[in-house]
Amino acid sequence: MTVGTLADQWLSGKVNLKPSTSALYESILSTHVLPRWREVPLTRVEHGDVQAWVARLATSGLSASHVRDVVGCWPASSA
Repeated sequence: MTVGTLADQWLSGKVNLKPSTSALYESILSTHVLPRWREVPLTRVEHGDVQAWVARLATSGLSASHVRDVVGCWPASSA
């Protein structure tokens, strides 16, 4: 299973969300998570790679709260 497949499952399992929250999650996944991780098999996700990705997000100009939101939408953390 890839991160992209898990992300689809993760998002479809998020029921009872406000439309704005659902839109935020979809935006975060399509903007930050899936461009980097979509095709990566879960078995190939390394802790250090995720740490480096989060560090790049933090130094890219995103606010700390937005980086936290992105990390909160990281579907592999629930695998």
